[in-house]
Order: sequence, then C-alpha cells, then structure tokens
Amino acid sequence: MRTVGKAVADTLDALGVDVAFGLVGEGNIAVAQPLWDAGRVRWISARREDAVVSMADGFVRRAGTDVGFATVTCGPGLTNATTAIVEAAKASTPLVILTGDTPVREQHHPQAIDERAVAVAAHAGVQMVRAPDTAVEDVQSAFERARLERRPIVLVLPADYAEEPYLGRELRPAASRAAPTGRHPPEPGDVRAVLEMLRQAESPVILAGRGAVLADAGQAISALADALDVPLLTTLRARGLFGDHPRKRGMVGGFPDGDANDALLAADLVLAFGTSLSDQTTRSGSLTGHCVVVLFDVEPRPHTTRVQLARTVAADARAAAQTLADALRHEPARADAPRRPAVAESGSEHPAQAQETLDAGGLARAIDRLLPASRNVVVDLGYFTSEACRFVQVPEPGRFFYAVNFGSIGLSLATAAGVSVADPHAPTVALKEAARNGHEPEQV
Repeated sequence: MRTVGKAVADTLDALGVDVAFGLVGEGNIAVAQPLWDAGRVRWISARREDAVVSMADGFVRRAGTDVGFATVTCGPGLTNATTAIVEAAKASTPLVILTGDTPVREQHHPQAIDERAVAVAAHAGVQMVRAPDTAVEDVQSAFERARLERRPIVLVLPADYAEEPYLGRELRPAASRAAPTGRHPPEPGDVRAVLEMLRQAESPVILAGRGAVLADAGQAISALADALDVPLLTTLRARGLFGDHPRKRGMVGGFPDGDANDALLAADLVLAFGTSLSDQTTRSGSLTGHCVVVLFDVEPRPHTTRVQLARTVAADARAAAQTLADALRHEPARADAPRRPAVAESGSEHPAQAQETLDAGGLARAIDRLLPASRNVVVDLGYFTSEACRFVQVPEPGRFFYAVNFGSIGLSLATAAGVSVADPHAPTVALKEAARNGHEPEQV
C-alpha cells in the first residue's frame, strides 16, 4: 500500500528536491522516512527546528535554488521554527516548510495548535493538505507559490492523513502561474520620462539592490553608469555586485562603506534598481529625502513610507538598465555642461569608539585580510555588526548573508551551515558575538 506520506515523498523527489533539512518527529516521520529510504535526497538534520529553517534559508540564498525544502514536526516543532521562518520571509527566501499537524480526529492532542495562524503570524504563506487524496496537488501548489511569492510557504499535513492510502492524482504538468523567466523591459513612456529627469539632474547616482543581483544586472547597470558618468552604489544585500568597477562608491545605509552615503546625500536624482528602499538602506529616508528617486523593479514597492518616489517603473533591473543605455546612445540625457560631483564633504559618521576595549573595525579588517579571496560571509546581530558589514568584503554578489533581517540574534551559525552545504568548496565564516565567562559578550 502506498501511503499519503510516501506519495508526498515521491512528489518532493519528482519536483527536484535534492537536499532536505529536517528534524523528525511524530508529525512528519511518515514523509521523512520514505524520503530518506529512497536515497536520492541528501538529508541534513539539526537538533533545533529554528536551525533547520535557518540552514535551509542559507542554502537557498547561496545555491540560488528555485525553491528550498525543510521539514519540522507538529506543535512545538513549528513554534520553535517561527523566528527563523520570519527571517526567511523578510529575506524573501522561496522555501517550502513541511510541518506535521496533530491528527484531525484527536481534538485534545497536547501538541494541537492553530498552525495556520502561527504560519501567518510568521509572515509565511500557508498551504493545507486538504484531504488525503489531494496531497500531491497541495505539495505542488506549495512549491509553485513559494516560487511565485518568493517567501516561505508552510505546508501543513495532518499526521493521520499521512498514514492513509493515497488514491489521488499524480503530479500534473507545471502550472502556468510559475514565476516568469523573461526579461520585462520598461515602457517607452517611462524611458522618456527618466531621460527627461536625467537632463534636469546635476548629480545623479545609481543604487542597486538584491533585485539587481537576482536579475544578473551588474554588467548592464555598470554600462549605464559609464554612459551617464555617475557613481555606483549598492545596498547591503547587493554587496559585491560591481566588483572593482572604478565607479563603485560602496554600500549605503546603516552600515556604509566607502563614501557611498556621502554620494547619496549629494545626489539630486537616484536611479534605484531592484531595491525595497528600506529604512535600513535609506536611514529612515534621511539619505533620500532631498532628492528625486526613480525605482525600477519587477514589482516596484518600497518597504517604507519614508521614501517619496517620483516614479516607479515596472521592469526587470537588467532589462531596464539595458533599455536606458540603448536610449542614451540615440538621445543623450544631458548636455556637456559641468555638473556637481556626487560626493559631499565626509562627516564624522563613524566616530572612533575610544571607550571600547576592542577595536571591532580593526578586527574586522584583520579577518578580511586573513580569509582567502573566495569566501562566504554571514553576519549576525551585535555591537560588531556595522564593522563586519563594512570591512569584511566578498568577491561577488550572493556571498554576503545578513542573517538579521528580522533583528534576531543567533541565527548566523545555522544559516552559515546551510551556506556551506550549498558551497562546500569555499570557506564560510559566521561573525557573531561570543559570551565571555557569563559577562557581557565580546565584540567579535
């Protein structure tokens, strides 16, 4: 007899899951055991459910996997994982998290909770296994939603369903609502409007975020910056996108490097590609409140109300940069009149911390020098976070991982473990605090 649990495991295999992160309990063993027995999926286990989800989160971020997979058991298995689920949601990580649920027929099971409510509170989507004979369809829907919505989807399978015989349909062809793969260029009217803004600007800059990384837009945006003769800035999540390009000024926001914040403060026009323009990036709007901002993204929505956008352009970051560069070849954006340099006088934004017993900046620079050129860097939350973000470099985008999008301390080690599973050939370093004999943590 082929059970629902076995049908779910077969579906995971058919959907291309080759690495599974999990902690097994009563609620998910009916799926985990056949998945393990089949021998085609690499199983990575942990001792805590939050570590399971953080490892899967780090793995997807580094591997670029279409959708990652993790599984935890019912009740406290899901609640233990909640903090890591929120982090993955805020990082826009496409992830399916299979959780067991207590048996439908046992209303007074001690581990019974409203798992749908827990998942929604964690900013995740929810996909219920509605009945034993819909299990395969529901698993496939969870993966399609994770891919399309770019967030974790909690897939809830009641334990008693998992033991029943599977009598439903098999895997259907991929649904048409899967994420589009084509390059969506900006509309001609948007291009004309942006060119007019560039004609009026004296000191424009380009700012690129994670959406530009996902769109592989580094070269296209660099070429646009060359055509415009403007500085290149990145957000924290796009670190490394422009390599050693001579126009690169560094990373803006709360953890700036180079003179990126000064360049942003001196700008009168910002062309922002693939960024949410978060409070972290814009310092609650203080870095952009004085200038005109144009946002290019597939879904151009800022994650703050503190940034006033002059125009939003619905377009893939790479296609938008290429289209603008092509338009400039036929219709120059600005006259050859001199313009203001996009760098202001540098202030004392990061004063020396003479009262500290440890030079966190010096330590971060030393770590940067000691690491090989090819490395992955995962940063936790603590007194040292600014220095780690500013001074420990990465050679290319997709190798720097900020494990505190939710502001939670302590997720970096498990995230780094997942990164190392995805990239075993390069060292992965997690930068976090270490307690010192029960006293205040050291800034390391």
